[in-house]
Amino acid sequence: MAWRTGAALFADMWPLIAARVKPDEFRQEFTERLLAYFLECDVDPTDLAGLHPEVDQALARLGELGGWGEDAEPGAAADGGA
Repeated sequence: MAWRTGAALFADMWPLIAARVKPDEFRQEFTERLLAYFLECDVDPTDLAGLHPEVDQALARLGELGGWGEDAEPGAAADGGA
């Protein structure tokens, strides 16, 4: 999958994951594992950084945050990949 396509796909899926995957502790693990797979498929983590605080936390746990923090600009996926 192309990295930009993967980032846009994850951004489209995130609202459904946040709404339907409960409890929060399981959602954290689910998000981390799903992100790890997307990263294996060459999705650029900087395109996902800033999408949502939970996504940033999962990227940080995976060691992929790369300097993105709470005050950082959102990644391309956060605005629809544009």
